[in-house]
Amino acid sequence: MDGNIDSSGPTVGGPLFENEAVFASVALFSSLMIAYVAYKTVRARSVETEISSPKENGDTVKQQDVVEEPEAGVKVSLYFGSQTGTAEGFAKDIAKAIKPFGYLPKVVDLEDFVPEEMSTVPYAVFLMATYGEGDPTDNAIDFFSWLN
Repeated sequence: MDGNIDSSGPTVGGPLFENEAVFASVALFSSLMIAYVAYKTVRARSVETEISSPKENGDTVKQQDVVEEPEAGVKVSLYFGSQTGTAEGFAKDIAKAIKPFGYLPKVVDLEDFVPEEMSTVPYAVFLMATYGEGDPTDNAIDFFSWLN
């Protein structure tokens, strides 16, 4: 040991935090996933409740708890790149899951991506599939060209 300090290791405020946009996107995506899991958990536990007043034919009326959609909220665009529909399904599931939490999601196929629209929405989440050696899906090729 010669007393020199090795500064080549990771530091606080290193590469992960240098790009705040990436960090914000990862934080939003993590929050959305937590909200999705919470939503699925609550939905799994909701049980139909029977109302004590029977119908005329003797059947009981069942009512399921309904979550009302908010009229105003935070806009979130959920962009997906999918070959087989899995990423699209995730985007739609997340959109349904975050509505009760005050978000106004919009699911967008990357084939229909318009760069100018991206600047009008405060949050964008990308759900991307790949195939082969990490190549973009057919509906995301133009988007990846735009990124480059």
